[in-house]
Amino acid sequence: MYPLKFEPCYQEKVWGGRRLAEVFDKKLPPGLIGESWEVADHPHGQSKIKNGRFAGLTISQVLNNHSKEVLGREKTTARGEFPLLVKFLDARQKLSVQVHPGDDYAASQEEGESGKTEMWYILEAEPGAELIYGLKKGTNRNDFHRAVKEKRVLDLLNRIKVQKGDAIFLPPGKVHAICEGIVLAEIQQNSDLTYRIYDWDRTTEAGSRRELHIESALEVIDFSSSDNSPLKTVCLEKENNQREVLVSCRYFTVEVLSITQGYQSKTRKGYHILNILEGEGSLWGGNFAGVDLKCGDSLLLPASLGNYQVAGKLKILKSSPQNPASLKKELMRAGISPARINKVIR
Repeated sequence: MYPLKFEPCYQEKVWGGRRLAEVFDKKLPPGLIGESWEVADHPHGQSKIKNGRFAGLTISQVLNNHSKEVLGREKTTARGEFPLLVKFLDARQKLSVQVHPGDDYAASQEEGESGKTEMWYILEAEPGAELIYGLKKGTNRNDFHRAVKEKRVLDLLNRIKVQKGDAIFLPPGKVHAICEGIVLAEIQQNSDLTYRIYDWDRTTEAGSRRELHIESALEVIDFSSSDNSPLKTVCLEKENNQREVLVSCRYFTVEVLSITQGYQSKTRKGYHILNILEGEGSLWGGNFAGVDLKCGDSLLLPASLGNYQVAGKLKILKSSPQNPASLKKELMRAGISPARINKVIR
């Protein structure tokens, strides 16, 4: 196996814009492009491999014959799909106020779809940009249901200011919305389940309003959740390179690599996903030919790849299935205090 590079799958959205062309020099199709699905294996969108012998194939097609080589010890979704979905989002306008279900609810109510745990990494944010993140303290189900009926749900939403470099973790049940003026990366379970609560009274080009899912949302909102702050990340320095660990949960571990010297790593028990956020360089290893890297590239490094090296000056978003217990041991060996480690373990 070799590093797989992808052609993104673009999604037009009523709230989207054109900034992904500016930030990542992408050749966008016409329209309001809200999402670029960078590494995707879902019925609603599949990114295609653009290099090597698998060029033109989807991840699903490769998994049919090479599942163990790609995933290592990791498993596909219940439908046999790649477990993660990685996107870039451009919010020219506010997204709907929404919530996602967890695995148990999705399995019982949504015909095999996975639940949706996700995280955001803010790539660009206009001055004063904000997110809706959670509910105001003390809000219970009855309060919320009444506010929805009385069209004053906005009064109960918690808002936070964000800037470039912030990281946000979104467990199932957390009410949220991306507001205007933000470009971000999203790493999530491979699911497209969203229960809309409020959509700013806007209409589509056809003059209709998008469907709301109030009853389903009320079933899955976690009214006990009180952690409404951005993540407190952990930074490590090694040989003039910086590694910032953003979050680790049962589905993914996400970090940002700021590389000024050479970087070395290896895929072990699972794959790595690399999204090149800034700069250019190259990636190579003993078992494959060198691969050029530039801003906007997205790669899947199969579990069987083994050792690899990155050269150049780059900023890379790295996602992997490294489990929280393994990460905790690694950070403790690096001398990070348990209190700091617990800020990124979810």
